[in-house]
Amino acid sequence: MRTPPEAPPAIELADISCTVDAACDAISRSCGLGIVFNFRDENQRLTFSSSRHHVSSALAAEAWAIREALLLATERGCEEIQVLSYCLSIVNSLQSQNSLNEIYAIVSDIRRLTISFSSFSIAHIPRTLNTVADSVAKETLRTLLNDVL
Repeated sequence: MRTPPEAPPAIELADISCTVDAACDAISRSCGLGIVFNFRDENQRLTFSSSRHHVSSALAAEAWAIREALLLATERGCEEIQVLSYCLSIVNSLQSQNSLNEIYAIVSDIRRLTISFSSFSIAHIPRTLNTVADSVAKETLRTLLNDVL
């Protein structure tokens, strides 16, 4: 008899949370980034997209998405932020202060950016809770690839 999978741990959302995702194309080494800010008190959502060329891996693209989200938050004067990502290896790296050699420079940038917030947290979320950022990232990549052709 199969036992049902365990439910993911409950995440208490901060006043400002941000889901991030990336979609990559290995052939062109390009990626689309999806960033969604959720403002709990205002019941408001802001969606941003960005793209990058010469991205070494899907892991690097996910790290770029987090970095971009933190830059956007600081530019808009956010004092606290909670980042939610499906990429468990980056979440674990940032929570533990361990470094992933492949994306060491990007993670170092992320760590420097977190200093500008009075409160910063990062948590892993299941893919099912990251569908908006995922859709934005995929659409951004699709547009980028169509513009190149």
